[in-house]
This record gives sequence, C-alpha cells and structure tokens, in this order.
Amino acid sequence: MSELAELRQQLQDKLAVLNERFARIDDHLKNRNRDVPDDWEDRAQFQSGEAVVEALDDHTRAEIEGLKTAIARIDAGKWAKCSTCRKPIQPKRMAILPATTLCARCAKKA
Repeated sequence: MSELAELRQQLQDKLAVLNERFARIDDHLKNRNRDVPDDWEDRAQFQSGEAVVEALDDHTRAEIEGLKTAIARIDAGKWAKCSTCRKPIQPKRMAILPATTLCARCAKKA
C-alpha cells in the first residue's frame, strides 16, 4: 500500500471514529427532555455540562468536515498542494493539519 493510500485509510478510520462520536453527541442533544434541577447550583452545573456537549458537537462537526475535505483532496490528486500558490505543502504541516489547503507562507498571508 502506498504511503498516500495508507494516510487516506488513517483519515477514513479517524472519520469513522468521529462519526460515531457525533452520533452519540447528536443523540444526547436530541434527548434534552431531562428534568432540569430546581436547585440553582445543580442547575448551573447541568447547564455548564450542556454547554460542553454543544462545544464538542461544534468541534466534532468541524473535524469531520476537515477530514472529508482532506480525503476528497487526496482522491482528486490535490492533497499537499497549496490552493493559493499551487506549490507543495510541507510534509510536516500536512502531518499536523491533514485538512489544510494552504502552505505555511500562504496561511500567514491569509
């Protein structure tokens, strides 16, 4: 298996994990008809927990979209090429940010 095919599979595996996480978060958010505590301290803690779940939802959605973009770019032969200057994106940058579409130089300008 080529290095790029291996990377694509790793991204697919991570996407599957994130989709499972998203399903659990989404189920939690859809089933909010739980009783909200009457005590103000308990209510504050409950609402704080809900805010954390909503933040996780937003973060997970963004990660999923980034991985889908990275996989699509691999499939289109555009992965690791800057969408602005069309030069290769540094391998270390791609390893850290597989969904990035910009080289470090163009990202600094943006």
